[in-house]
Amino acid sequence: TAHAAAGVEEAKARTAVRGAEDQLGRLKTEARGLAQLTASGAKTAYPPALDQVSPQSGYEAALAAALGDDLNAALDAKAPAYWAGRDPGAAPDWPKGATPLAPLISAPPELAARLAFTAVVDAADGGRLQGLLAPGARLVSRQGDLWRWDGFVARAEAPRPAAVRLEQRRRLAEVEAEIERLSPAAAEATEAHQA
Repeated sequence: TAHAAAGVEEAKARTAVRGAEDQLGRLKTEARGLAQLTASGAKTAYPPALDQVSPQSGYEAALAAALGDDLNAALDAKAPAYWAGRDPGAAPDWPKGATPLAPLISAPPELAARLAFTAVVDAADGGRLQGLLAPGARLVSRQGDLWRWDGFVARAEAPRPAAVRLEQRRRLAEVEAEIERLSPAAAEATEAHQA
C-alpha cells in the first residue's frame, strides 16, 4: 500500500514538474521571439525614439496614433531624421472630456512638445471635439483613432507599425515578469521530484 501511495505521489510530482517546465518553456520561447521582434531598432546606428518611449498599459495604440511613423525617427542629431526637441510652451486648453496624453507616457524630453499637444478622448467624442482644438493640437483614442486640429482624421483601423511594436514590447515585459515569477516554483518542483 505504501509503495502504491509513493508511486501515486511520484506521478503527481512528475506531472507537476512537466507542467511547470512546459509552461516556462513556452514563455521563454515567446520571450525570445518578442525580443527579436522588438530589437530591430538596436541594429541601426541611430536607434528610433520608439525604443525610449514607454506608455502606460492600454495606451500603446493612442501613442502610436499621436506620433505615428515619427516614432521611428532617432534622437541623435546626426541621424537623417531625428527629434531635436522643443519647449512645448503652454499646453492648449482641452475641451471637456479630453485628458492630456503626456502624463501617461514615459518619453525623452525631445518628444515633450508633441505629447503636450495631444490628448486622449473616448472614440465616440473625437469627431465632436475636433472642431474645438487649438492650432497644432490633436486628439487620440485608446483604440488608436486620431483627430487633428486641421481636420485630418485617421481611424484606428489604419495600419500603424509603431502600435504593433509597442504592443510587442508590452507583452515582452509581461512574459519576462511571468518567467521571473514561475522560475523559482519550477526549480522547486524539479528539486522535490528528484529528492
